[in-house]
Amino acid sequence: MQADPGVPNFLTGPKVSASEKVVIIPKALQDRLPRLFVRFLGAVIANRRQQLIPQIASEYALLVDALKGRVHARVTVSLEPTDALRARLEKTLGTITGQRLLPQFAGTPALFGGVSSRRGDPGERGEVGPRAVKM
Repeated sequence: MQADPGVPNFLTGPKVSASEKVVIIPKALQDRLPRLFVRFLGAVIANRRQQLIPQIASEYALLVDALKGRVHARVTVSLEPTDALRARLEKTLGTITGQRLLPQFAGTPALFGGVSSRRGDPGERGEVGPRAVKM
């Protein structure tokens, strides 16, 4: 849906009835997506819940990450990290959390000589001082 802005307009627009959409969607997606997923999408549309598809996709991604033991984290360092530093931080923070970390790195000069990481719940936050450079 994000790749083609016409898809949300088609799904939520009143020009095509829900029953017609249920016929069109499987024909358009049958060769590209798993059959069970296409049937689920048809049920969502038949029940006129297509406006919930972005939220369903977000929740599905969270369930897949939880099943695979992955966690997303925002990692902020004082300078743009090198590939070597990225790998070390990912490994170290993964060891600390006990999960596979999917970090998103950002460099912020205001963070003086340390690392700040945030993952999952907004209440979970960890900061490491200058010793992080020694990792």
